[in-house]
Amino acid sequence: MSPGPSREPAGLPRAPRVFRNPDRYHRRAAPDAPPPRQRGRRRTPAPDRGSALILYGAALAYFTSIGAGIPTLPRYLVGPLHGSGVTVGIAVASFSVGAIAARLPVGAAADRWGWRRRSLLVTGATVLATSTALLVAAPSPPAVFALRALAGIADALFYTAAAATAYELAPAGRAGAAVSHFTMAAYLGLLAGPVLGETLRALFGFGWVWAGATAAAGAAALLAALLPVQAPRPDRQPRAPDNTGPGRHLVPRGALVPGVVLLVSTLGVAGYNSFVALYASSLGQRDARLEFAVFAIVTLLVRAAGGRLLDGHRLEPLLRATLGLSATGLLLIALLRTPVGLLVGTVVFAVGQAPTFPALIALTAARVPAARRAAAVATLTTCFDLAYGAAAFALGALWQRAGFPALWLAAAAAALTGSVLLTVGPPAPLPPPPNPTPDRGGAT
Repeated sequence: MSPGPSREPAGLPRAPRVFRNPDRYHRRAAPDAPPPRQRGRRRTPAPDRGSALILYGAALAYFTSIGAGIPTLPRYLVGPLHGSGVTVGIAVASFSVGAIAARLPVGAAADRWGWRRRSLLVTGATVLATSTALLVAAPSPPAVFALRALAGIADALFYTAAAATAYELAPAGRAGAAVSHFTMAAYLGLLAGPVLGETLRALFGFGWVWAGATAAAGAAALLAALLPVQAPRPDRQPRAPDNTGPGRHLVPRGALVPGVVLLVSTLGVAGYNSFVALYASSLGQRDARLEFAVFAIVTLLVRAAGGRLLDGHRLEPLLRATLGLSATGLLLIALLRTPVGLLVGTVVFAVGQAPTFPALIALTAARVPAARRAAAVATLTTCFDLAYGAAAFALGALWQRAGFPALWLAAAAAALTGSVLLTVGPPAPLPPPPNPTPDRGGAT
């Protein structure tokens, strides 16, 4: 059989064959060659310390804005707007109602659209800035009630997304410490805000307080806008069994027991903040400034130094120890009934109370799937809001009927009840599973 006609003209040498992609025929790369670029996949940016610091700065600015209104709003309602004590109570309750109504839906949205979580932070801070700025033009107490409810919705947007983002930005094995540092930044803001508000009001008047609080909320929005977009989207991950069943889209199953523990343990801190000044006066003291200052300093020191305890240790025994310390401090206050006993009990109570909330967030994050983390945080904060408001009424009624010792004993019993409830449900894995940190090559 004769060969077919050649494509090259007769008598001319054959042209060398040129391959368009020589690497296609040589798959084996050199040992030091970089990995091939993957098409169609979006790499997850590596969490870095800079992003975490930006988040902490945003939380500090945001809660400074919140704190500036704590001492100023009652004065503003009773003074220029001619309100009463009932008016102040309704304004405070309006914030809580707005926050409670929005937290669970915001948590579900933050999990489903995790890549928009930065937008939730920016939106929450912007809404807070807007509602605070409009207080200058509020003509009556009902207008203030509406603006405070709007601020509560802003708090649900910002805090839920921020707490979940703090966990995800943490390096491997440091998620608990990151959550502790985030709550410390928020606590610093709540301490600095009242000082800022009282200083501006004394020097320049109410308008400058609202202007300063608006500027702080605006700074929080600008800082939040610098955060990286979270990827990959949680809704592209396989759905966990926890998402099935009626109502489970709002409340993750793994957050129920920590939420109930927080619900009962909040009685102690709510009772202390609401009634320690009155108790100090009954002991013959002029005020409770020393106790409040000691409580704040101990809380900051414990959260700064004890964050590492939340990583690499069983969280249930740690929480039982902190709740036991809280109960011990409240028992000392109830039984000693002296100024020295109040101060010693305050120190012990603060040591136990400081790591409880960060540890409960870390425990909840370890018990729920990664795609349900924001909803879990929303569940915890909703339980805190409900308990803090109800505790003041319940403990106030108990104080009127049985006195201060019964109040402190009831708060101590609630803390011990929380430690018993921690035995319900499976223990969190050891160590808690943080968000894996990719290396420079993009591999996890």
